[in-house]
Amino acid sequence: MRKTIIITLLTLYASNSFSQHSVKVKIGKQTYTVMGDTTKYGFKSTIAKLEKRFVDAADLKLKAIEVGEIKKVSTAYYEVACFYSKDNVVDKSAQYLKKSIDEGWNDMAHLEYDKDLDNLRKTGYWNKITPSIKKYYKSNNREIAAFYAKDQTARLSGKVNKNLAKEDSIRRLRVKVLLRKRKVQSADDYYKAAMIMHHGNVEKDYKLAHKLAKKAYKKKNPHIMAPWLVAATKDRYLLKQDKKQWYGTQGLTFKNGKPALDPKKIDTTAVNSKERKKLNAPSIEKIRNYIKAFSN
Repeated sequence: MRKTIIITLLTLYASNSFSQHSVKVKIGKQTYTVMGDTTKYGFKSTIAKLEKRFVDAADLKLKAIEVGEIKKVSTAYYEVACFYSKDNVVDKSAQYLKKSIDEGWNDMAHLEYDKDLDNLRKTGYWNKITPSIKKYYKSNNREIAAFYAKDQTARLSGKVNKNLAKEDSIRRLRVKVLLRKRKVQSADDYYKAAMIMHHGNVEKDYKLAHKLAKKAYKKKNPHIMAPWLVAATKDRYLLKQDKKQWYGTQGLTFKNGKPALDPKKIDTTAVNSKERKKLNAPSIEKIRNYIKAFSN
């Protein structure tokens, strides 16, 4: 049975380009349809990753950086480091992880928990990275970082976790305690606290998540995903109040194998193009494509 890879589509949804191209990828016994721009090295890298050709994925990602396809090179170099680590090419993994940090990657706690870097952490190369991690925790909360890592791992593992709702609740309660104790101070702390609250289930959770995301965004050296989280938390808060979302970050559905937004769930006039771009939200043109896909 043919399926669509949702994670890939969600990534495309938040990107700055939209394409109708699609390719079939066989993973195990399943054949998947993946949408994207087949002329781009970045898309080819994604396909290689899905097929677990990690060295190829790394090389293609580097080519995407070289030809100017990617603006956030720190994130791209980080992905390259992860790809090389997964295939145990640890010298190149260390090389590009260092390059990622030099280019502006600043969430050092992520390095500590990212399973993609497991092979690298077992080597002597890791000793050159640990001083940066220790320095990170002098101004960032270790407990928030650990909770955030568990929050993300639970959602990206691909496994069903029957205890997720309970675990999420415990994390949200602890975040509130840390907020009351003024233990949440840095841009990364606020971002990670916001993401944890973003995975709540009541209006108050989303309201607090949006407040924290805005603080994260306004802080010096904000997390790379902070702008998007401002938009996403606003949308989720509005939807919880039975109002239309503004940015189009939520409520993504699939119809006829295409990503689609229900036009009843978004106000395309609420924010202008400049604001959308500032928060890394989908453009009006892209949203109209999704609405059209829903209608067809």
